[in-house]
Amino acid sequence: MLVSINNKSYSISSNEFNTVIHNEYNNLAIKADLGKMERICSLLRELKLENMDSILLYNSTHGGFIPISISDTYKNIYLLNTLQEQKENIAKNISNHNIENINWELTEELSGFVMYSEKSECIDMSLVMKHRPIVVTPASTKIFKTGLYKTVLQLTDSNITVYVPDKYSDIFYENFKYYIITVKDEEFLQYDNLIDLCIMVKNGGEQFEQMLENNIHLIDKWTILDTGSTDDTINIINKTLVGKKKGKLYQEKFINFRDSRNRLLELAGETCKYTLMLDDTYVVKGDLRSFLNEVRGDQFADSFSLYIKSDDVEYGSNRILRTDRHLKYLFKIHEVIQENNNMNVVIPLERCYIMDGRYEYMEERTMQRKQLDLQLLKEEINENPHNPRSYYYMAQTYNLLKDYENAYKYFMLRAEHHVEGFLQEKIDAIFECARCANFKLNKPWSECEVLYKRAYELDKSRPDSIYFLGIHYFLEGNKKTAYEYFKLAFEIGYPIHCQYSLKPTLSYHFLPKFLAQLCYEFKNYTLGEQCSLLFLEKNTPDADQYNIIVSWYAIFVKLNQMNNMALTIDINDDDKPLLCFVADGGFEPWTGKDILTKGVGGSETYIIEMARYIQKRGHYKVIVFCNCLEQTSFENVEYIPIIQFMPFAKKRFIHTCIISRFSEYIPVAIEGNVENIYMVLHDLTPSGIIIPISDKLKNIFCLSEWHVEYFTAIFPQFKDITVPFYYGIDMSLFDCENPIRKYDENAVQQNIQISMVECSPKTPFKFIYSSYPNRGLYELLLMWPHIVKKYPDANLHIYSDIDGKWVNTNYSELMQKIRDLYVKYENIPGGLNIYKYGWVCKNTLAEAWKTAEYWLYPCTFMETFCLTALEAALSKTVAITNGLAALKNTVGNRGICIEGDPSSLKWREDALESVFEIIENRERIDELLVKNYEWAKNMAWEKRACHLLDDYINTNRLEYRGMYNWMHDLPKGTNAKMKFEKAIEYYVNKNMGEQCHWILEIGVYTGTSLIEIVKRIPNSFGLGIDKWENYNEDNIDILQNMEQNNIEKIWNRNIKAAGLENRIKAIKGDSSDILLELISEKMQYDFIYVDGSHKCLDVALDLHLAWKLLRIGGVMAIDDYMYNADKITEKPYEYPYEAVNHFLEKIGGKYTLIDKDYRVFIERLK
Repeated sequence: MLVSINNKSYSISSNEFNTVIHNEYNNLAIKADLGKMERICSLLRELKLENMDSILLYNSTHGGFIPISISDTYKNIYLLNTLQEQKENIAKNISNHNIENINWELTEELSGFVMYSEKSECIDMSLVMKHRPIVVTPASTKIFKTGLYKTVLQLTDSNITVYVPDKYSDIFYENFKYYIITVKDEEFLQYDNLIDLCIMVKNGGEQFEQMLENNIHLIDKWTILDTGSTDDTINIINKTLVGKKKGKLYQEKFINFRDSRNRLLELAGETCKYTLMLDDTYVVKGDLRSFLNEVRGDQFADSFSLYIKSDDVEYGSNRILRTDRHLKYLFKIHEVIQENNNMNVVIPLERCYIMDGRYEYMEERTMQRKQLDLQLLKEEINENPHNPRSYYYMAQTYNLLKDYENAYKYFMLRAEHHVEGFLQEKIDAIFECARCANFKLNKPWSECEVLYKRAYELDKSRPDSIYFLGIHYFLEGNKKTAYEYFKLAFEIGYPIHCQYSLKPTLSYHFLPKFLAQLCYEFKNYTLGEQCSLLFLEKNTPDADQYNIIVSWYAIFVKLNQMNNMALTIDINDDDKPLLCFVADGGFEPWTGKDILTKGVGGSETYIIEMARYIQKRGHYKVIVFCNCLEQTSFENVEYIPIIQFMPFAKKRFIHTCIISRFSEYIPVAIEGNVENIYMVLHDLTPSGIIIPISDKLKNIFCLSEWHVEYFTAIFPQFKDITVPFYYGIDMSLFDCENPIRKYDENAVQQNIQISMVECSPKTPFKFIYSSYPNRGLYELLLMWPHIVKKYPDANLHIYSDIDGKWVNTNYSELMQKIRDLYVKYENIPGGLNIYKYGWVCKNTLAEAWKTAEYWLYPCTFMETFCLTALEAALSKTVAITNGLAALKNTVGNRGICIEGDPSSLKWREDALESVFEIIENRERIDELLVKNYEWAKNMAWEKRACHLLDDYINTNRLEYRGMYNWMHDLPKGTNAKMKFEKAIEYYVNKNMGEQCHWILEIGVYTGTSLIEIVKRIPNSFGLGIDKWENYNEDNIDILQNMEQNNIEKIWNRNIKAAGLENRIKAIKGDSSDILLELISEKMQYDFIYVDGSHKCLDVALDLHLAWKLLRIGGVMAIDDYMYNADKITEKPYEYPYEAVNHFLEKIGGKYTLIDKDYRVFIERLK
């Protein structure tokens, strides 16, 4: 595509010099990266030293803007490692601009020269070592380790570092002395070419020194034309500027204002982007430099005007000129810049302006003006005390003067004025009065709160006051109250109809930002989705916390689907716990059987294989929720459309949920009936940046050790539960699964069995590529002609689809470059022995691997595991790659790893040397193949599934079915688990001599509590009592559906899973009946846990009967003493509280209190 840059035409790629949309300056045409490149060009010009004629530029982009821009500075410019697409654009531009000194190859021996690259890894280290040039590139460990460079300076506000060899060090420091700064004993290069300060002066006076000092921080260079000063002006310039900033003083006779100013522009030249033309009394206020940096790449404006404030007058004046536009002044007096060919833009007053006056008095004059404003307002009040408007503006003026006591006073007078006046003004007065009291005067919150509420009551269509009420309580930690206020403010909405003192940032940014988090905490998912969507609609992607709100939005959408969607599928769980995979995504719909009939991606393979072997193991009923079109079954695993997971998680109990990639499903699992959650990260990071911390989340599986390090650096809060878990492979597809047993005569006689493997013969010089085409195919194709030249029989087999929708949507230019190479190679006789297959099924691909000799993978994508590396290992194919990301683990020292960037010519050259070297070293090949195969042979999918079950999932085998207890430290904040364990420890320590211990638990549900108590007390035996029948208690759903949920079966399953069938038994029935029967049988128990019905009378009966069964020295644990504590006052005889109190009163003197909190623990004394 063609684009005009600085009035010159350039051919560039579509993703280069894109126009930046600036919300504030939307009339400008700011080109991305242009300003940065112009700065680099200026630096490269300045770095050209005497007798230094050449510069080497690596990986040039953007149509060769940098080499073309500096072509007038260097005699020879060499462009190295340039991508083909860039090469084509650059060649056009070189021709169009009539440049003759730019070369594509280094054809002569160099001595002194400069090297520049945007990527340090592209630098040719052999040239660095040989010639020690000046190097300009991002910080490079390789260059640093050479020890050749002692002068190393980072360019400020960039990622660029300048490396200067000793031979140029002195002249470098001399030339750049004005730009070198020291911060904490480290030198930096603060070079820029943004602003050249131009001043024409004559007898500037004493204040001129102050003027220069006040402006010097803005500039990179100065040019002053003195037209005949007779005072101390020259000395002031020498004192203030010379030796501090680069620049030059010229002394010439005054001609006239037009010609002398034009002469000044001529003297300044074009070394800086802009000239800033100031008079000798001007001081720039605000952040002009920041503004110009923002618009530096603009192609619309030729000049900029600044507002000038002089006493009480403000006016615009054209003071900033682009040097490359060669604008001129007109008229001999009262000179102005030409209008023709001059697109002028006014810089907003809020950003910067010029103050014209005596500097030491400037602030004082401003204050005096405000004092005059106050005097005039007081006169207005005296003359017309019935006009409330004057009180309002009096308050605003005091506010600007930071006299907050008087601001508060007059805001209040306006609010209390007997004439109501303009209602919105009165409301704003009360509101500002509240903010002044709240944030400036620190008045008691009660006073501030009254004012905020008063402002709201006057106009309930404005959310401002409600927001500030909410933010106060939010910062105080009272989230419940904050949530109610934020919710109200959101419901009010943005009061655009008021058209007075509107605050869109409050309604569209801050309010939804805080409310989204609270909506999750208070489970208002509908409101959460609404406020998140509003934030996303009203803010740009670069807004603060935008990505966080994107994550919240995705979470709320899923949670609302869980609550609102109907469950349309039915699953027979075969009397087994449910284990679900949640695997959203995929380039197209897929299901389990696709692994047999067509190619599926690595993550889909992982799901299908793990699901089938976990199902085969027989402990669980396995379901996969995925991007399938309808419910199907494959090897007894159910595949169900992903949309059904949300209602399924709400309606059915799920023992284990393994979530793939998409973190927004984790809150669904947490809020739904899922007991154990695991996440598998196939990509570098999950889909969102919000992952709630929950006891349900047991592990996060990364795919390699490198992947764990990468993920936990971003999410350190999950470091303790994040582990590497490798992909597996289908061993049956490879020769290693087909042993052929042969016997020789001697072996039979000696009873020795020799096992051999019949291996498919390798095709000599067969190379294979089977990854996504965007991950290294282009780089491999660039290398391939060199391989064929060396080994004419070399053949490349490509199993990759360059016509797929996803790669062409995201990597369209790269796919076209690959197609172009395909066409180019096809026109060569023999087609360079390249064979293209596209995506194929697993069987076909495995057959291809069996006969492949070499896997050359110049990887440009950070792999989290690389299944292809595993296939290479298992098929005994030599692995050659660059060790990027997880390839460090999946290839490592079991293959050939050449570090570096495959997109660079240098890497490809080094890699080719390594390829040729390994091909010639059969002994080394055999050593690597054996080593790699030994690693891979343990990666069968069945073994991976068993590893997952045995080491992770089955460690959380028990089923809770929605009923959690003291083991989960519930209720939170009561140290419940610690206290229960201390009570058990108390009992064990006092009864260590007993041969066996009898435990009784009343109300066991699924038995998880009793199991843990028995485990913690050696030589103990447990008896559980439960009716396992539906009953209503506070409308708790799980209690009303105990029979439907088969809780009795779950009890039996848990006891079996815990291996305690011989130590734990149960009696089904009403607790009072069973306890009376046990009393009649004169049974005695050592540890009794009362956790049955929570109804007051039931609790009382259970306690008194259980007491009769507790032996002296035994311990009783009483659950839920403070159950529904907030309702005890209203309904004292509906909950355990009074029953427990009455019981303890009745047995007073017969027990020792161990602990009394949410639960009560006592020891029986007699």
